Amino acid sequence: MTILYLIFSILFIFGFHLVGERISKLANFTSIIEEISDPIYQYSLIGIGFFIFFLYPLLFLGFYNKNFFFILSISILLLGVVFIIFNFLNLFHFIMKFNIISNDNKFLRYLFFLIVLLYLFISISPITSGDSLAYHLTASKFILNNGKFPTGFYDSTNSLVGAGEFFNAFPLSINAFQATSLINFVGIISVIGIIKKCCENFNLSDDLKYINYLCILSCPVLIFLVSSSKSQLFSTSLIFFSYSLFFYSLKKNNFNSNTIKKFIIITILCVVAVQTKISFSLSFFLIIMSIFIYFRKDHKKFHLIIIFSLLFCFGLLPYTFWKQSVYDYHFYYFFFNPFPLNIPGYFEAYNSAK
Repeated sequence: MTILYLIFSILFIFGFHLVGERISKLANFTSIIEEISDPIYQYSLIGIGFFIFFLYPLLFLGFYNKNFFFILSISILLLGVVFIIFNFLNLFHFIMKFNIISNDNKFLRYLFFLIVLLYLFISISPITSGDSLAYHLTASKFILNNGKFPTGFYDSTNSLVGAGEFFNAFPLSINAFQATSLINFVGIISVIGIIKKCCENFNLSDDLKYINYLCILSCPVLIFLVSSSKSQLFSTSLIFFSYSLFFYSLKKNNFNSNTIKKFIIITILCVVAVQTKISFSLSFFLIIMSIFIYFRKDHKKFHLIIIFSLLFCFGLLPYTFWKQSVYDYHFYYFFFNPFPLNIPGYFEAYNSAK
């Protein structure tokens, strides 16, 4: 059964790849994504990101239950099966060409392949990290069984539960356990795609391209992050994608084309990063404020402010208002600190977390 659940996990991620592809094509996002990466590297990221953004705030309305998680997860799984059936040859060719470019230095190419393959093996291995077992999966199981976040005051980690644990409830409903860490591997693939495009834009030699890839992949902290059910590496890739799109648009001086769509993509992905972990608020603030500064003298700034306000309120306010109702602590404090410091003992937990 373990092998079957592993297959479920892989199909689950492929299902989101198809979702991301459909979203990108229906919303005409593909040409925007192509500015910073081959879209095939980003479809899974887009699919999961938009899925979390639109479904997570609705959790606090109280109508989710175990059957909802199961039915929707089965639907995503079936989409993964459809994707494999209709894209098997394309997928095979992509894997065969995953060396990214033709390179005479086979050592660098094979080393790159080996590291990517090892990260894949780590991401589909049994989950043993302390954080994952202590509250990431425990909270996800609670959400799956009860359709809401845990609220016990005696466990301070309940205050840290966010969109990552909400997402994990879906694969848990069909025993696709490895999907909870595979999303971090999705983040690695997304970053590789962006770095690949960047290297091509600078016309780097083959050796320099692989050295860049290896510099990213050899970062030791990735070993811990990719094996965890904490979606921190996935969220980092959301910020990396958003910053890359903003920076590249400035460099090419083409932010004024598709401005609204670019801003929507950036804001949604940044909001999802904050939904999963509040420490991404700083990155979110820097990116959004940079965009507003860039358009400060442009009439489009009013449209951007309205769009930002709507996406911000939809994506982030429901959770903070829910926490206010549970902990009797003003909602705006939770934009800066996840702990309800009005409850005895939580200030010590806050200092420990810092």
